[in-house]
Amino acid sequence: MARFHIIGAAALIAAAGQAGAEIVLLEDFEDAAIGYVASPADDLGDIATYDYFGRIAPDTASPPAGVAYGNRQGEGYFGVQDSDSVPGGPDSVQLDWTGIDIAGFTGLTLSWYVAEADAINGDEDWDGDTAFRIEAQLDGGGFVPIFGIAGTGPDTAPRVDTDLDGIGDGAEITALFTQYSASIADGALLDIRVRFDNLDAGDEDLAFDSLRLEGDLPTAAVPLPASLPLAGLGLLALGALARRRRRRQAENA
Repeated sequence: MARFHIIGAAALIAAAGQAGAEIVLLEDFEDAAIGYVASPADDLGDIATYDYFGRIAPDTASPPAGVAYGNRQGEGYFGVQDSDSVPGGPDSVQLDWTGIDIAGFTGLTLSWYVAEADAINGDEDWDGDTAFRIEAQLDGGGFVPIFGIAGTGPDTAPRVDTDLDGIGDGAEITALFTQYSASIADGALLDIRVRFDNLDAGDEDLAFDSLRLEGDLPTAAVPLPASLPLAGLGLLALGALARRRRRRQAENA
């Protein structure tokens, strides 16, 4: 049985302008419905020999044997390893999301997951020029780095680059997918760029997943029913009439 509640005008006015969290962008790499452009295009043809870059998911390719990531966020992710050993492969791979409409949103937060697997022999293999970076551009004002991962020298563990100077100095990136986030300023249009630079040697790998942009979007004011003000005036008039009747009765008593 349906129930209906009468909401007073004060409650309607209080509800106007309240904000609610909204997902502006979500890329989970689970299927081919992607919103980014990869440069160059994915090449997973040599994934069995640990030379690849691209979206790894049930509809593309299985992860290479011996490269296991924990805390998986579904089945798909974007992975890069020894990219230039792919025939004609690059030293750098880039993903671009462009023209994201963020007009009206406040309190924007961008989050993502990253993981890195040690070599089969347990060694760490990132070099001093191996790096991962996320950059953002607001309203065409130029790209600004907001997160980075880097090595600290030859054959070292990848670490968060807290001051974005190209040297890892923060938390170590492990084989467990770990979430990181950054605040995004208000604006109208947002572009996001993700770069995998110089993962071009044996056992240099990184996996990236679940890019999510969330923000608060104020709700529209709830319009009052046209009859509500009239009803209020009618109640006032009835109240005034009742008071006049009571005065007359008192005078005639």
